Amino acid sequence: MNSCGRLISRPGGFTPQDTAAYRQRLLEEALHSRSEWLRWDNGSVLLDRHAEVHFPGKLPGPAEAVCMTLNKTPLYWRRCWLIERLRLWNSRLPAARFLPFDLMPADNQAMLELGAPPPAGMNEEGLTSRRRGHGHRKHSAFLPAGGHPQELGHILPVLQAASAFNAQSIGTADKAGRPPSVSVLMSVHNMQDTLGWSIRSVLAQTMPDWELLVGDDGSTDGSSLEAMFYDDSRIRCFSYTRNRGKASVMRGLLKEARGRYIVELDGDDWLSPEALLQLKTALDENHAAGMATACCGLWIRSRSFGPLWKGTVDSSRWLHPDGNLESADSGAPPLVPRMYRKTALEAVGGWYAREDLLGRIFEDIDLTHRLLRQSPLAWTPGVLYHRVLHGRSISQQHRDLFPLWRKFHS
Repeated sequence: MNSCGRLISRPGGFTPQDTAAYRQRLLEEALHSRSEWLRWDNGSVLLDRHAEVHFPGKLPGPAEAVCMTLNKTPLYWRRCWLIERLRLWNSRLPAARFLPFDLMPADNQAMLELGAPPPAGMNEEGLTSRRRGHGHRKHSAFLPAGGHPQELGHILPVLQAASAFNAQSIGTADKAGRPPSVSVLMSVHNMQDTLGWSIRSVLAQTMPDWELLVGDDGSTDGSSLEAMFYDDSRIRCFSYTRNRGKASVMRGLLKEARGRYIVELDGDDWLSPEALLQLKTALDENHAAGMATACCGLWIRSRSFGPLWKGTVDSSRWLHPDGNLESADSGAPPLVPRMYRKTALEAVGGWYAREDLLGRIFEDIDLTHRLLRQSPLAWTPGVLYHRVLHGRSISQQHRDLFPLWRKFHS
């Protein structure tokens, strides 16, 4: 009989400090337990509120299994293995609630899916959930804390491509000195809480031929240190002592960029692993296009749960053929994602060098307007960018100014 204890700490928050504190609480609980296995719910819930999940009395699978999952959500962990995993973990996540998914073993032989059919020769002991008054049935869906069923489909690819436990996932610049194909530009101001996850999404790219330029626009929260969290020579950081606004910082980063394609990434958003490759391919195949875009995932930030999935947006549907935006007067929909052909970007003057309010809001829409009046837009399918909305962002605070801005630029 395998003994099973329980971890009772629940996740909360989205900052690196929140995740580190959650990890420490779990480690202390695991160290104090004497059970061979630990159940770690992580705040997850069964979608069927009448269902229960029982620990298998006999381990229904390979002896080397260290993690048992329910509908691909980790639930039971071999205690000694989990302790070592928690001790070694040091990475960045979009929220603390995603920690167990980052700890899962890469070897499928080390995992056992409780919702799957039992292995040959085994009975279904432990593989079913008991519904009060209705006997046994297959496990119902298991939902991560605060989450939506589609969330993991967008988070797990980044976790797996830029593993927290695989040093080889960290790359280096081209030793021959050849310029990268793509330059990713980030202007950040007091984004220490989210910057690490944004950078991790760049490290997760299926195309390694990139450089990342981070411009710290006078932050006071340690954003510059967070930008250097990952040791990768493809990442270059530029610090400005005075806050100048995004347009001015992006203009400076453009001068430093060596790639023939330019991608904008905000310090609280992230990229899907195939984003750079697909956008680059779209521009490679459409020589007349000055910019490429795709669909983006829309998330709303919660203080307790971090980003929460809202749905998919194709912002290109708001565009006139001449590059102007069709929009209700209530808000400003930016074109997301945006990969520019560098020559086309430079031909329209890039970002305007202005440090007033209009150099800090709608600068992305302004640049899109000017560029698309000169060259067509390329589009590629798929959700390649993830945009997180929150009340503290400067664009959300001043969205009521968009009708006035639009009238002025029409």
